[in-house]
Amino acid sequence: MSLTQPANREELKDFCLRQLGYPVIQINVDDEQVNDAIELAFEYWNEFHFNGTERTRSEEHTSELQSLAYLVCRLLLEK
Repeated sequence: MSLTQPANREELKDFCLRQLGYPVIQINVDDEQVNDAIELAFEYWNEFHFNGTERTRSEEHTSELQSLAYLVCRLLLEK
């Protein structure tokens, strides 16, 4: 595993929690909330990055879709 390239769902979850400040900051989200955010991120990712093509979106949405891991973090922040 690379610290910035998670190889599986569990590594992606751990990466996102670290990006949010864990373990220095206690992140109060349930595993189900993290899993929901990962599922949502996969849905967005597939919709806008399928086969390497990207639909036209606003700059804000385009920048947050650059990385699946950062998209999960963004969705967790919205909880």
